[in-house]
Amino acid sequence: MEFAGALLEAQAGVASHAQLAAIGVTRRAQDRLSAEGLLNRVTTGVLSARGVPDWYARAWAGVLVGGEHAVLGFEAALTCTGCSSSRPMRSRSSSAPTGTPHRAPAGGFCARGARVAPTIHREPV
Repeated sequence: MEFAGALLEAQAGVASHAQLAAIGVTRRAQDRLSAEGLLNRVTTGVLSARGVPDWYARAWAGVLVGGEHAVLGFEAALTCTGCSSSRPMRSRSSSAPTGTPHRAPAGGFCARGARVAPTIHREPV
């Protein structure tokens, strides 16, 4: 279970069913841990080991639900990389492939071909 602890720590206390299964936590074990209150459902396919998920855990859950090409955008990405100390009021996940041309909303901006690893920092740098 050491791998599960490291995974959960790296992802703000959340992990997908598939991630847990890949490190040896069977679906039956996940169900048992959920029944015992040690894991809680955040959304379909994502569990939390920390009770009520905070903003970072919900951001991770969105990335996990979004899949391999999911990224955080705009204020959420700035917050997670330490460039902004404010918490976005709303978040959404997107699964656009890296390098795909994006059209920024009015007043916004976007980078084409940029890829930021899904690392979440707890405090602004």
